[in-house]
Amino acid sequence: MTPDAPNCGSKPQLVILGRAVRELRERHGVSADLLAARTSNTLQRIHELETGRIDPDYEELVVLAEKGLGIRLSALVAHAARCESQPRSR
Repeated sequence: MTPDAPNCGSKPQLVILGRAVRELRERHGVSADLLAARTSNTLQRIHELETGRIDPDYEELVVLAEKGLGIRLSALVAHAARCESQPRSR
């Protein structure tokens, strides 16, 4: 990984997953605070997840998708796959 890569030390797939979570959260009008509350997480953990700094397990991903965002885990995974194939716009 290059020194200027986002979140040095993160696995690229975790950065992509985090990007997908953030995009879906914003699309569904859910604040990071509300996502944290819905999923019994801290705001810091949500931020770490959205920036690819943590590796959530399966159960956490299910809770994040279903309770936090109101979607199925498969929709989150499909969105992450689309994120992987598109350049980041910001």
